Amino acid sequence: MTLYHLILFIHVLLGVVWVGGIVHSEAQIIAAERSRDPARVAEAYVTLAATNRKLFLVPSWAVTGFGIWLVVETNRSFTELWIVLAMIGSLLAAGVGLLVLAAEGKRISRMVREGQDRQVVLARIFRLSRLRKVHTLVLVGVLALMVWQPT
Repeated sequence: MTLYHLILFIHVLLGVVWVGGIVHSEAQIIAAERSRDPARVAEAYVTLAATNRKLFLVPSWAVTGFGIWLVVETNRSFTELWIVLAMIGSLLAAGVGLLVLAAEGKRISRMVREGQDRQVVLARIFRLSRLRKVHTLVLVGVLALMVWQPT
């Protein structure tokens, strides 16, 4: 095994954890939202927010770091369009995940623990709905760039 293969394996493994986990989380939240049961929506969101903060923040940044390392290791250029788009998408998704989704998840979880009005909590959850979906689509788009990259 070469250093390249080790870096690639870690990059892909972390990407699978990140993208797969986010897609799974989004499916769980959508299922809860479709139930129209406010208690189920709040419970699903709080549970997934706690898990997501622990499971996805490190991989989201590490995927980008290992991707940069792969570019350097393979003597590719940071000016290749697919690399530029993948870097922008990864950094954007990681930044939104950290600065918006994780932060709002903490706030919503605190509101639920403190017994805040459920309608206010649900309004905050549903306000994030579009952003979560775009976040997921960006990650899937980055994955597509990785799979269909020019050789």
